[in-house]
Amino acid sequence: MSILSRIFFIILSFTCFSCHKKMDTVDVPWFISLEDGELDSFNISDSLKKYRDINPNNLINKAQFLSYRSNLNAFGKDSINSRKFIAQSFKTDSIAICKNLILPINNYLIEDRPDREKSIPPILDYNLDYIIDLIDLCDCRIPKRMDIRSENKRNFYWLKYIILRDQWYRVPERKENWQSQTRLDIENQKLLDRLFPKKKYPKGQFFKEVLQVLLLHSSEPEWTENWLKTYLEIFKGDSQTLPFLSHFMQRSYVSDDLNIIKIVESYKKSNFEE
Repeated sequence: MSILSRIFFIILSFTCFSCHKKMDTVDVPWFISLEDGELDSFNISDSLKKYRDINPNNLINKAQFLSYRSNLNAFGKDSINSRKFIAQSFKTDSIAICKNLILPINNYLIEDRPDREKSIPPILDYNLDYIIDLIDLCDCRIPKRMDIRSENKRNFYWLKYIILRDQWYRVPERKENWQSQTRLDIENQKLLDRLFPKKKYPKGQFFKEVLQVLLLHSSEPEWTENWLKTYLEIFKGDSQTLPFLSHFMQRSYVSDDLNIIKIVESYKKSNFEE
């Protein structure tokens, strides 16, 4: 190797070494899930401003930073940028995203009673459909005991998300907040209407139990009437239907509604006549 070549090699090596030295790490979590006290004091505007000008290409933990940015934007109700950052993160390091973001979220949704001391990751509020796509790409599994058919996988995750919100301020471990819970209940009802046109709601024990809970917790007579009809059409003749109706009439906020009384009495009459 000539002297000139050696000098060029040394300069190139030093340049590359300097480039590597400029790489940094930003201390951020993969996703946001805060305790109630932290949630109340979390300043989304300051956080967005703090990380706005950081170039992810200069970071060793680029995928992690992009995942966090996605969560920040979801927290700020910016679904477009939230989706953009999570897609970039997955493209940067799909294995790390699957391990550190998607698998924990999958487990959080699947567990019957996950840790309610932490808030629901905001990314679920605005990008759940895309998260479900990533759950599939990451090959996360639904336990066989749940008996969920492949065509109902997306329905399963959406209803897990809905029932999670339905229970949020009702579970004993959390402080009751009925104003916030009522808001979630109304949002859940709108979600259900959008997700499942009537007579397309899936069959199966899990789906039946979710609908039972949502009907019991509804304080909207018209919504309850419509979905109670759907429930009785889908699960007509099921051994659990009559016991559920008795329980429903004892606990429902709208069991004194005349239309609902007629629906229940009509079902009971036709069932006994058969």
